[in-house]
Amino acid sequence: MMKKHFMFLVLILVTTLLKPANLQVATGTTGNVIRMGFIHCRDYQSAPITVGYRTSASAANIAIDRLKREGLMTGWEFNFTVVFDDCIESEAAGKTVELIERHDVDVIIGPTMNQPTLGAFIVSNYYNRPIISWGLVNAAQLDDENRFPNAGIMSAGQRSLGVAIRAILAEFGWNQFVYAYFTEEDAEKCVTMRNDLQQVVSYFGDIVLAYSIQVTDISNDGMISALKKIQSRGRIIVTCMKDGIGLRRKWVLAAEEAGMIGDDYVYIFSDIKSKGYYVPLLGGGERPAWIPSSGSDENDTRALKAFKKSIFVCDMMGQGSIAANYTVFGEEVIARMKEAPYFCTEDCEGKNYTVAATYSSQLHDAVYAYGTSLDRMFKAGQMANYRNASAFMRYFPQSFVGMSGNVNINDKGTRNPTLFLLSLDESGNNTLRATIYVENMSATYSPLYTDEGVMWSSRKGNVRPNDVPLCGFTGTGCPKSFVEEYLVWVIVAVVVLSLAIIAAGLGIYFSIKARREEINRQNQLWQIPFIHLHQINSKQKSKEHSVRSLQSGTSTMSSRTTVSFKTETRNFLFFSLQREADYEPVVAKKHAYRPRLDDERCAFMRTLRTLDHDNLNRFIGLCLDGPQMLWQVKISNYGLKDIRSPEMYEKKDLLWSAPELLRAEDIKGTKEGDVYSLGIICAELITRKSVFNMEDRKEDPEEIIYLLKKGGMKSPRPDLDYDHTIEINPALLHLIRDCFTERPSERPSIDTVRSQLRGMNSSRNDNLMDHVFNMLESYASSLEEEVSERTKELVEEKKKSDVLLYRMLPKTVADKLKLGQTVEPETFEQVTIFFSDVVQFTTLASKCTPLQVVNLLNDLYTIFDGIIEKHDVYKVETIGDGYLCVSGLPHRNGNEHVRQIALMSLAFLSSLEFFRIPHLPSERINLRIGMNCGSVVAGVVGLTMPRFCLFGDAVNTASRMESNGKPGKIHLSAEANRLLTETVGGFATESRGEVIIKGKGVMETFWLLGPNHAIRPMSSRKPVVKPKKIEELHRQETLKSDELLSD
Repeated sequence: MMKKHFMFLVLILVTTLLKPANLQVATGTTGNVIRMGFIHCRDYQSAPITVGYRTSASAANIAIDRLKREGLMTGWEFNFTVVFDDCIESEAAGKTVELIERHDVDVIIGPTMNQPTLGAFIVSNYYNRPIISWGLVNAAQLDDENRFPNAGIMSAGQRSLGVAIRAILAEFGWNQFVYAYFTEEDAEKCVTMRNDLQQVVSYFGDIVLAYSIQVTDISNDGMISALKKIQSRGRIIVTCMKDGIGLRRKWVLAAEEAGMIGDDYVYIFSDIKSKGYYVPLLGGGERPAWIPSSGSDENDTRALKAFKKSIFVCDMMGQGSIAANYTVFGEEVIARMKEAPYFCTEDCEGKNYTVAATYSSQLHDAVYAYGTSLDRMFKAGQMANYRNASAFMRYFPQSFVGMSGNVNINDKGTRNPTLFLLSLDESGNNTLRATIYVENMSATYSPLYTDEGVMWSSRKGNVRPNDVPLCGFTGTGCPKSFVEEYLVWVIVAVVVLSLAIIAAGLGIYFSIKARREEINRQNQLWQIPFIHLHQINSKQKSKEHSVRSLQSGTSTMSSRTTVSFKTETRNFLFFSLQREADYEPVVAKKHAYRPRLDDERCAFMRTLRTLDHDNLNRFIGLCLDGPQMLWQVKISNYGLKDIRSPEMYEKKDLLWSAPELLRAEDIKGTKEGDVYSLGIICAELITRKSVFNMEDRKEDPEEIIYLLKKGGMKSPRPDLDYDHTIEINPALLHLIRDCFTERPSERPSIDTVRSQLRGMNSSRNDNLMDHVFNMLESYASSLEEEVSERTKELVEEKKKSDVLLYRMLPKTVADKLKLGQTVEPETFEQVTIFFSDVVQFTTLASKCTPLQVVNLLNDLYTIFDGIIEKHDVYKVETIGDGYLCVSGLPHRNGNEHVRQIALMSLAFLSSLEFFRIPHLPSERINLRIGMNCGSVVAGVVGLTMPRFCLFGDAVNTASRMESNGKPGKIHLSAEANRLLTETVGGFATESRGEVIIKGKGVMETFWLLGPNHAIRPMSSRKPVVKPKKIEELHRQETLKSDELLSD
């Protein structure tokens, strides 16, 4: 309190000594009067452009007129007292005291600079008198609501600018930046902004101010020196400077000269009293920032190119959507300064006073905001407190459209500004890219673009720069390339890949080579060397028996006999083919045309070489290296169309050809024509006469061929007059006549012919060997089918027996017994044993027949078995109404066994709520359940009907827990309770107290209540198995049991 009194006395002294001039004006002479005090800056150097008295004072009158037009403050007049502080802090403090003490003003509007405002705020806070500042007031310390709770601020603060810059960095994913500032002309502003940025960085913690530098030397070399320091610290550079002397132009030109105007640099210019890239001029007008005040020069293009690498954050006072209204407003401000009550004529002359001050609109909004607040206050019945700043500030927060744009005053009495992000487009136009609405320490970034690339149109690929270069700020931190980082592995991979490629290449090479060798080998099979063909003589006749001729029967033997007496005819040659140490007689046909054997023909030869049929003599091959080409055939000429096509045939050779082939003179033939030829051959076989019986006919071959070509009803066909002493199947005659049919489409296919011939000869075989082989194949096939069927039956029976065995014994035990192994007893250190018993089962059984008792227990245990399948529990046995289960064996499950038994027990009790006895609907089943944990020994006992039994004191204790329990409750031993509540957890139990247990003495036992998350009375617990589920489960189990019994 002493400090406050001392400051007040100093301020009174300063005010008394200075006694500057002041001005008193009034807007009216009658009615209630609001006395308003204004602190203006009159002769400060840069004041005319921004906040000067001569270019802004009349904005207050315009605001008063607006209040009256809107019907606000009716019946009240406003009296103005204007004083001047010349933007000096001590003057501002003194003038504040003067306005309050001497002029008794109700409110103070002003000052317009940071330091003067600080003094005025302190004084007004002491007097608890409302004060509203405007203009260039932007220091963060003035925004402290704890220090200045009764002050209003109409301008955007530097802290808001810092919050907006942080929002921009977050929007573009930049985590660190550099701050470079100048102190020329306006040292206070940039230092304040530095402090505000540091506060914002500390508050959010998600960005880093990597480096801060004050540029004191504004020469070109000094700026380059500062830029070089920045180069090793960051790429996102936030700047603060006043552009009255062209500092921004000098800065970007220095950056361009220093090589720091690349695609990886971003310069963020920031100013709350700026119109972006355009600088306002005294007397009106503006110029681009890349053109100096002295006029254009040769560096303008360089500067413009450099400015395109930057973005600008500012408040654009009087611009944007209110620009048109602001222009009219500015003209009115200048005009009304020369009118009543100011009458500023000679003092307001000059080019510096022809354009309204940039922040005159804030003066208008300050007066208007004060008037609207008073109107609300008066209407709320607080007229007596309007001079009380504390009471007034409760009505000051509001929103309206002012001359400076949208005005949003928060609860602290400060304005939530809307800042703008600008950049230059490709043509150098000042382009609005986004708006940033700041509210306290939060900001909302609203882009006005759909493609972010327009922000970086001056950069390669329209790509946003990074805050940290890929190789670091010094260029030495480049990440190693994949090859450099994994050089050894790359070498190994290249070697392995090379070896794999070589191996694959060699594999493909040898595969192709083996394929070609195989093809050559197969080609050699049908390419008969002439040296292997020997003329037949009498010494070889006894050696002419071959395997093939023996297998072929009488027909082949007769051919061999015929061959042995022939050596050569006009079309054929007869040889003995040498096959290792054996000789085989072959017939070779002469051909005058030697074909060109390409891959396709060679493939056909290989196929022809493998062709084998009972009615065909096997194709041996071609002899290509002898004086003649030789090949062998039994039934006419077939295949080798390309060889036979150029040859000429006699008329008698065409008697086997089909009529349509004779008409077309097509000697290559068709499938239908082959069927016709087959019919001719079959006719020769059954009649034992030559084709068309030419020996007994009057016509010669040429006449018959003519009649065949002519066709019609009298078209000749071979007569089928056979010797009736020979047994001929009538179906064969019909088949031959079908083969003679004139229309090719009506002839049977070769498959049909073959199947019919086989059907006619199904009970006969060509020779004994074929008959034996067919019998063996048939027997083997039927035996294989029978074995397969028996095997399937055996597998099914094995499955059924395994299912039954696994139901009786644990799987591991059953598998050992199946293998004939001895099942040794096994000790299990920790398991949980479960016993249950149906309460008053004897009484219940007395009311039922034996069959009904069996059905009752079957229905009940079917439900229990279904519940067991959902838990890791093994059912040991059931004895009457007793039920024994265990968890933890034969599969060990850690401490999970006690949880599984507990959950199963709860499920058993829940399932009983819906269980009904069909023949005793009024009766209810209840259980007595006991649980204990401990060590047991498990093993198989006995040879006849072996059983898997449990031994150990823990089993007896579990049985005692059941027998000493109560109906509908789960009785726990102390060990089971410890494991369930302390080791496993999740269950609630209740101590029963000490109970005398037979064979054990006094024991403390417990009741299991249920899970911790759902403790409720047992009568209200939800069932685990619903009635429909019970019936379905019982039906399924009954079907399975019936199936096992029937098997």
